[in-house]
Amino acid sequence: IGIAVSNTDSPGTNILTSVPEQTVAEKHFSQMTAGNIMKMSYMHPELNTFTFTDADAFVAYAKSKNISVHAHTLFWHADYQVPNFMKNWAGTTEEFLTMLDTHVTTLVDHFEASHNIASWDVVNEALTDANPSDFRKNSPFYIKSGNSPVFIERAFLAARAADANVDLYYN
Repeated sequence: IGIAVSNTDSPGTNILTSVPEQTVAEKHFSQMTAGNIMKMSYMHPELNTFTFTDADAFVAYAKSKNISVHAHTLFWHADYQVPNFMKNWAGTTEEFLTMLDTHVTTLVDHFEASHNIASWDVVNEALTDANPSDFRKNSPFYIKSGNSPVFIERAFLAARAADANVDLYYN
C-alpha cells in the first residue's frame, strides 16, 4: 500500500524531518511516492542540468525503512512543472525527441542504481478528460514532438531500455 509524501514542504509535512509523518508512513505503508521532487521541473531544470539531491534523499530514506518507491513522473504537461527550456524549445522535432530520450534515460538510470524504485509513472495525464478523450494538443510535449503523441511511445521505450525490470505506468 502506497502513500504520497513530501520532503521539500514545510517541516511539519517533510517525511525526512517530521516524526508524525514518519510514524504513519513507516507503520502503515510499504511504498512511497514523492509529491513533487521527482517531476521534471525539479529533476531537469535546465538543458544540461540534472538535480538529484532532494530525490536522492527521499529514495535513501525510503530504502533505509525498507519502503519501495513509486517514482512520479517523467512527463507531465502542467505548465508549472515543465522546465522553460522545454517549453521554449527552438530546435527540430527530432532534436526535441532526442532530448526527451536523454531526460528519461538519465533519470531512470540514476535511480536504478538505488535498487529501490519499484515503478515509474512515465507519462502523466497526456489525455484530456473530454468525452471522447483526445491527446492534450496544447501540451508542449505534443506540440514540440511535431504535433504528435510520439513522445509517449518514445518515453516508454527509453524507460524500458534504461531499466528492464522496473514497472512502467501511464498515469
